[in-house]
Amino acid sequence: FVLLYSDNFAPVDLGVLADQHAATGRSLTVTLKPKTGGNVRYSPQRDITVYDPTRSSLGLDHVEIGYMLVARDPTLKMLEVADGYPDIAFSDVLSAAAEVGELGGLETGGAYYSVSDPTRLELTRDYFSTKKILLIDRDGTISRRLARGQYVATWEQFEFVPETVQAMRELADDGFEFIVITNQAGIALGVVEEAEVDRIHENMTAELGRRGIPVLGVYMSPDHWDSGSKMRKPAPGMFHLASDEHRFRLDQVLYVGDDLRDCQAAAAAGCGMVLLAEETEIGDLPVTRHHQTVHRSLMAAVEVIRSYYDGWSDS
Repeated sequence: FVLLYSDNFAPVDLGVLADQHAATGRSLTVTLKPKTGGNVRYSPQRDITVYDPTRSSLGLDHVEIGYMLVARDPTLKMLEVADGYPDIAFSDVLSAAAEVGELGGLETGGAYYSVSDPTRLELTRDYFSTKKILLIDRDGTISRRLARGQYVATWEQFEFVPETVQAMRELADDGFEFIVITNQAGIALGVVEEAEVDRIHENMTAELGRRGIPVLGVYMSPDHWDSGSKMRKPAPGMFHLASDEHRFRLDQVLYVGDDLRDCQAAAAAGCGMVLLAEETEIGDLPVTRHHQTVHRSLMAAVEVIRSYYDGWSDS
């Protein structure tokens, strides 16, 4: 059974939740978000060890947000032996399940929205509103990529891809705005200064703005590829952060990039993908239930992008 709360929303992939539930074999699996002073003590290694609705235990570092999968029969048995049954709260069952190792957790990314008061209701309404925001990579997409192992270290080395800029202008004329999501491992390697990367992005954003192309923000991971960073693509951290800060649904936007890691990041984030590549250059694309198409250039993809966003506007 899937149990939900009635006053909140979080972008939870029920397929991933079901896979986690099946893999652990626990009676209940709940979705979690990191939060100091929450109601759950959790780690990926030990799973949930404490569920405390009073939030008075030590080490509570996550909060349970609903969206739980429940095996009926073992859960009913825990209900029946709980003190005070049948007049009990379901949180008593979650506490009991945690005590006997039957409560599993799945940490989810992205925002958490509620309708519990007028202010939160307006934020939730904004999140669900249709937005023409296109997510886009930098190197090899907006700008020309240097040779393998080389990094654009100064604004003077930065060169726009004319076809991409032309396509962005056409989409901007149609009401699109843009968010850039880029890895810049050269910073971690010590071959590029972070301050200079910031200057590149400031100049890039300003120049695109002068051409009528609005860039809402640039999200950049400076991390090394071996860092295990949740922000570096193919991890979805930058996508979740952008969604949180600009209140858009990841399942209603596309990401444009030129690398297999871009496809993997889009799939992990739960958004669609437009890969700019020759058909002969691509490897095995990730399995995803979201949009995924391959085009030689952004100009070649403009009509596909328009159609995709128009479909959400009409729904």
